Amino acid sequence: MNLTIDKTSGGSNSITTETVIISRSAINYGRTSTPKTTWRVRAGSVSATMVVTEDPYGIYAEANTDISISNDDTSFVISGVSNAYAISVAGENGVMNLTHDDLIVNGEPQYIENITYVITGDPGKNGLYEYSIIFHCSKNDSIVARTASITLSFEGSWLDNDQGSIEKTINVTQAAGSAYVYWSTTSGEETTTGTATMTKEGTPIYTYIMSNTSWTITQG
Repeated sequence: MNLTIDKTSGGSNSITTETVIISRSAINYGRTSTPKTTWRVRAGSVSATMVVTEDPYGIYAEANTDISISNDDTSFVISGVSNAYAISVAGENGVMNLTHDDLIVNGEPQYIENITYVITGDPGKNGLYEYSIIFHCSKNDSIVARTASITLSFEGSWLDNDQGSIEKTINVTQAAGSAYVYWSTTSGEETTTGTATMTKEGTPIYTYIMSNTSWTITQG
């Protein structure tokens, strides 16, 4: 248990008053629960009790700090700990066209209900749990870095009159890709050694340049 006392016996055959310190060994991260610890002191045939109620913490959540991924990465993970009753992806802003998988809590998938993941069994009522969400994006083929901001909303349970919520915003940066240029007689072909033959009549040759940045043509 989280609460401890610094002595379990004392006294003498005369009237005495002694101090017994009650302390906490760890923070109570329970969201709505108020655990009670009861101790009983006995002296001969009589006894007295001390009941200590621990205040709940309220809504709590931790999430990744800012995330950086390479231009070739197509996924990343947001993870942390929380005691929320429900978690939702409240916002996705940017140019990365993100999608995401189910929320995972303590290794178990959670399924979405009206855009919100209600955590099975509500483990956050009594303490912290671990969560993670895998987000997906495309490779960054441009020569400009891409960014997105993701907001997660952590909510309490209305069943316990716990209407509170907090939000965490995670900023994601995907590195720029390398410049490329291809030249071919076939549109969309990724080759850097295109060849073409001009007919004796001088029929125009249609060629295709594909690049992710500006380009110029020189002879030689």
